Amino acid sequence: MNAPPCEKCCFYRPGRYTRTGQCARYIAYRGRGKIVFEFADQVRFDKNKCGPQGKFFMSEKEYVSRERLDLIRRLFEEEE
Repeated sequence: MNAPPCEKCCFYRPGRYTRTGQCARYIAYRGRGKIVFEFADQVRFDKNKCGPQGKFFMSEKEYVSRERLDLIRRLFEEEE
């Protein structure tokens, strides 16, 4: 089974150069008002994180669908 590419994940943030894309799911540094995310390649090589199989991969479509579903649920709860 082929793992989905990081570039198609909703947590992926492209970098300026090749192989410098970052994964917004994992924070590498946070201080002085700046947040730096880990490189997507490093996250993919670490079995304790996303790993080679991409176990935390979430497509953009899934992410938008979940946000909309959560919004609809909150609206229904507010009406009651």
